[in-house]
Amino acid sequence: MPSSGSLRWVLALFAVVAGVVVLSAVPGAEGALDAVELWNEDFSGQAKVIKDGAVVGITATDLVSTGGTRNATVSDPTNAGDAINVTLYDDGTHGDVTANDGIYTGNFTVGDDGGASGSGTNQTSGVIDIAEGDAVSVYVDLDGDGSHSQVSIRTDYSGPGMATPFEGGLVSGDLIITITIIAEGEAALDPESVTYSVDSGPSMGFTMIAPNTYQATIDTTKLTDGFHTVTTLSADEAGNVGYETFEIEVDNTVPDIIYQEADIQFNGDVVVPVVVLDQHLDPDTETWRRDGGECQYPGAINSSVSVFDIMIPYDDMTPGDHSIEVTAKDLANNSMTYILKYNLPKQDYGYLSGYVYKDSNITFNLGR
Repeated sequence: MPSSGSLRWVLALFAVVAGVVVLSAVPGAEGALDAVELWNEDFSGQAKVIKDGAVVGITATDLVSTGGTRNATVSDPTNAGDAINVTLYDDGTHGDVTANDGIYTGNFTVGDDGGASGSGTNQTSGVIDIAEGDAVSVYVDLDGDGSHSQVSIRTDYSGPGMATPFEGGLVSGDLIITITIIAEGEAALDPESVTYSVDSGPSMGFTMIAPNTYQATIDTTKLTDGFHTVTTLSADEAGNVGYETFEIEVDNTVPDIIYQEADIQFNGDVVVPVVVLDQHLDPDTETWRRDGGECQYPGAINSSVSVFDIMIPYDDMTPGDHSIEVTAKDLANNSMTYILKYNLPKQDYGYLSGYVYKDSNITFNLGR
């Protein structure tokens, strides 16, 4: 509730931030003009634009009348038959903070039943049915002398719309979401309301990067692998809310590359079986090469498990340091390169057997 001082108006200069105010008086009348303000439900701020279902507070004073109750008339200016009377209190009840201070307090509810304006108006419940886009007019004459005030305020029942190229899906690392807010009614966007949340987590703010365009970065490495729901939200100054939801599947796990036990063929060639595991493996990205040479494509086709052999010809098993390098990437763009290093000493390898172990720094020694 505002302090009483905020309503001690000077008759020569009368302004109301909440809407368009029309002051009129009967010619020759000597009574005081009525100062009227409209507020949000808890009287913490002035009402600017009204949403469907909003409770609107009224305060009024004429610097003369005190105590008891008075009436205000709430109506739709475009529909003369659509009106209700609202009781205003200066008796310390019904939300009036201080009795007999000359500030009268009341409230009404704006509703829209989807039909013609006025079809849902209910005097008993204090509800006036206003079609979206129509104004709400509040008429007050506290002392009944014909010197009155009339305040009008706009209605807006549509939440902000959103446009985004992001539709969800498989993600990893930093997920950048860009949204464009589309104003669909009279009320201006509340920039502080543009937020996102993941699952049931806290609301996080977007950053404006252009007029009506906002961007946020979600670090998916802080989420568990699997499915999550991202909700983006915005609201206008009337309190109308617009939101979108997207389902994402987080995958920040790199492919697992396994070198299995090597097998020496009858002709002295060595075969190294390789297994690649990943839930979203992209087989087309798998490559291998020996000693930094040209990449080979194993041509695996399985989407989660890939098995292929790397052949080391007997003639290529020269003494010295050697390496096998396998690279794999998944559909979430996680990449893994596993280099196996081994050393061949100077001796005859025609009758040798050996093993390959999974260690990027292992020494692969063939010998008796």
